[in-house]
Amino acid sequence: MKVYTNEQKKLKAIKKAEDSNRKFFIRLKYPMDFSGIKVLDVGCGQGQMCFNVAEWGGAK
Repeated sequence: MKVYTNEQKKLKAIKKAEDSNRKFFIRLKYPMDFSGIKVLDVGCGQGQMCFNVAEWGGAK
C-alpha cells in the first residue's frame, strides 16, 4: 500500500478537479471567452474553476 504525503494528496485532488472542469466546459463549447466578465464562484470544491475562468479572461 502506497502512502501519500499531504502535498501529494492535494496535487491529486487538484488534478481530479481539473479533469472534471474540463469535461464540464467541453459541454459548454470549451474554451469559453470570459474577457472582461466578472464571475462569482460561490465554492463547492477545490476552486479550480476560478483558475480556468481567469485563464480565459475573467475580470475578477
